[in-house]
Amino acid sequence: MRLKPIGLALIALSTGAPAVPTRACDSASCSLPTRGANVLVPKKQFRLDLSFGYSDQGLLLRGSQEVDTVYRPRVFLERETIIPGFHRDIDSHDRVEQANMAYGLSERVNLVASAPLAIWHAHTVAHGAVEQEYGTVGFGDALVGARFSLRPRGLVAGFSLNRSYWSE
Repeated sequence: MRLKPIGLALIALSTGAPAVPTRACDSASCSLPTRGANVLVPKKQFRLDLSFGYSDQGLLLRGSQEVDTVYRPRVFLERETIIPGFHRDIDSHDRVEQANMAYGLSERVNLVASAPLAIWHAHTVAHGAVEQEYGTVGFGDALVGARFSLRPRGLVAGFSLNRSYWSE
């Protein structure tokens, strides 16, 4: 993937801030901490938040207990089959460069957009004695939508549509 000069400038600016450790989240709740603050931007104002995230997934866990070995299943969606213990996890990490935008359409309504500009997934696994490194690089799932103020004051709701983009 080739980045244009503005993309490189955005990445450079967003990587200058110190990293803040956070707890893991599931797919339903991740958009709350990672897709911008849940506050509204005032009418006719624009906010752009740039961020860099790094998730080290190299710690092998069973629940919250550290273990020496983790095996993962192989899921064949097209065959509707699961093969338990298909590969052994060795190491992995994810990095993401993200842009979150909001525009105050009115005092109570914001238009929002979020786009992971670049995502890097890197994994090392073993099948028997054979270790293999693989990963993916690409543009993440873009979101566009709206947030609006509800009564009582301070409660914010929203909706969004997403579009998935991936390349290897």
